[in-house]
Amino acid sequence: MKRLLVLLALVVVVLPLVTVQIIPTDCPQPYVFQARILEKLEEVPFPRGEGGLRYFLVEQIKGDAPDDKFVALICSSYTRGSSTMNFEIDEELWMQGALMTPEAFYGEQYLFFDDYSSLYIRQVKNKGFWPDQLTELRILYRSPFTSFYYMPYAFLYPFVAEGRDWLRTYVFVIARAALVVLAVFFLIKNRHKKQSLALIALTYSLLAMALTIPILTDMY
Repeated sequence: MKRLLVLLALVVVVLPLVTVQIIPTDCPQPYVFQARILEKLEEVPFPRGEGGLRYFLVEQIKGDAPDDKFVALICSSYTRGSSTMNFEIDEELWMQGALMTPEAFYGEQYLFFDDYSSLYIRQVKNKGFWPDQLTELRILYRSPFTSFYYMPYAFLYPFVAEGRDWLRTYVFVIARAALVVLAVFFLIKNRHKKQSLALIALTYSLLAMALTIPILTDMY
């Protein structure tokens, strides 16, 4: 029994880490690359509030990029992970982004530089993980606890659901609510058996995570 408990505990810890490598984001970007910051070209502050747009000339090191050198646009309200970064000259960073064109990005706040293509950066990797991956890890590790939230939500979801895939999501909402009911039932039934309680808790946690994975990107 002890070996089984250790194995289940290990799977509960490792499963989210593996999952975020397989499903790293809900919004894949055309360009994923490592780049070195060469120069800060321009900064356009927002008219109201803090932050703004920062334009950097960067040089590709690894990955897919439109050119060897190009402009990376960091938006304080859009680029995930940018709030904790200083973007120093010669700093090397992994980024994800999409190509900017004057037709799609018009307005005086959007600048374009001769001889360089421009990428609108969606997220910057920090400490080995993309911001989307960190969001997914939080969702998965919290899923054994947030599943209790799905008890009343299972009745309300059809009235507040939006999008074409709401029925698919609703199936997993119901499944997570049912899982909570079963877990509580077995915990009460085996309340005097310590190892059984640990087995039930770990099995419940693993199943809660497994039922969250198919709808992971719907829960950002």
